[in-house]
Amino acid sequence: MYRQSLDNLLKALRRIEEPYYHTPEVRMIDNQLDINVENFITYENNFTSQLLAEYKVLAHLGELKESRPFLRELQILKRFAWSEDPDLGIRAAIERLRAIPEGKEDVVDELKTIPDFIIHKSQGNRERINQQLIAEIKTEAVLSYSRFAWDFFKLNVYLNKFNFQTACFIAINTDLKTVESYIGRYLDENHYYTTRTRDLFVVVKENFQSEIITKSLHKIKFLM
Repeated sequence: MYRQSLDNLLKALRRIEEPYYHTPEVRMIDNQLDINVENFITYENNFTSQLLAEYKVLAHLGELKESRPFLRELQILKRFAWSEDPDLGIRAAIERLRAIPEGKEDVVDELKTIPDFIIHKSQGNRERINQQLIAEIKTEAVLSYSRFAWDFFKLNVYLNKFNFQTACFIAINTDLKTVESYIGRYLDENHYYTTRTRDLFVVVKENFQSEIITKSLHKIKFLM
């Protein structure tokens, strides 16, 4: 099934220039700026902001088909766990994620953070035609399982609860084998996941020079 919203996202991703993939590490040492040109890192916020900027440029130029206005609004997930009428399945899923041995994430921060990339009409309109695409992005060269698991969990919730057409986990500076192994562990540990496996995609770009690889959760599960 062809997905215009996913194609639009990939067009924007291909436009991101090399400096956004690896930047010399900058630190303050003894109140002085230290630039380590031998140790490169990717600043996730910078990369995400550039992806949004490239998408908006393409939309302004009329090069994106069937595009919706880009709105980045707060999508509160914590209410499904801690409201007066919680979703007990999601609450239990959060507790399982908190129990990941190597996890260091702050649960409240994870559940109140705005998604990295959203294409939809508005927070109050959940008709599927207006909920085009939602994505979470990770850019670190050594992506931890717990960091992956929290984002993957949120994408599954967005599909089930917010009625998005398409959800994407975008991994930059990470190889497909690592992401697939994390998905296998996530499913083996019985974490929350959607039955809409054809609508959840993994997008991997191992480095600036590499090609973009896109796979659906349905395909990844089938090949396991």
